[in-house]
Amino acid sequence: MKSLNFLLKEFLEHLPFATGAAILAFAFVFLSRFIGWSFGPEIFEGVHFSHLFFSAFATSAVYARYKNNFVYAILIGVFGAILIGSISDVIFPYLGALIFGIDVSFHLPIFEESFLVLLISGFGALAGRVFKVSHFSHSFHVFLSVFASLFYLVSFSVFTGLLSFLIVLLLVILAVWLPCCLSDLWFPLLFVRDKQT
Repeated sequence: MKSLNFLLKEFLEHLPFATGAAILAFAFVFLSRFIGWSFGPEIFEGVHFSHLFFSAFATSAVYARYKNNFVYAILIGVFGAILIGSISDVIFPYLGALIFGIDVSFHLPIFEESFLVLLISGFGALAGRVFKVSHFSHSFHVFLSVFASLFYLVSFSVFTGLLSFLIVLLLVILAVWLPCCLSDLWFPLLFVRDKQT
């Protein structure tokens, strides 16, 4: 019960940050398009890889604050970052776009660039285990996730009109808010059985 209350409190506290970051990212993309900049798949991948690094960092750091098992901290950081990072950056936006009738193509880096994804996530988890600092990495992780989700939709889908833009904004907020909190908070604490949060 204590853990559930903790998670609910964290979810509510993160919603304004996720919403604000999504609006800021949207404004950036809108202004960039206005002045003629374009965003392709390479921009999405760069932000996605950065997101995985900081996600692994935060997840590993949270686990390491409760347990001193080096190998588990790395494995939990890597697995949590790839699993939930893929959900927030690709799967959730992709499925959301399909549900709302937005034309979108599927591109999941863990299937296409597996070694690079594992390497980046591994370095992130190692850094998190060594430094055990989760607050900064978590905030940066959420911020990067916003841009990764948005750049995925901008790079791999076609949407026009005010309604489509509002739908995409909502998808980005949800894609970041739920999975990122689960990744950095709930996921590593699943493996800490003898501590109360």
